[in-house]
Amino acid sequence: MEIDMDDYDIKGIRDYLEDYYGTAMTTVSPFATVDLIDVSNKSDYEIVVMAYNMGILNNFYKGNTR
Repeated sequence: MEIDMDDYDIKGIRDYLEDYYGTAMTTVSPFATVDLIDVSNKSDYEIVVMAYNMGILNNFYKGNTR
């Protein structure tokens, strides 16, 4: 998969994933703690791949007008 990292809001993706897993940890499953720690340790590229696999990457495209 070829990704131009400059096209995406990496900080926004990381913040979203931290919120996502942080909420899951407190409301649904304490096992989400592992995912939350995993997000904080991933490289920018790995964060983008994770967002792609979750189907949310296009939400963070810098060209979006919304």
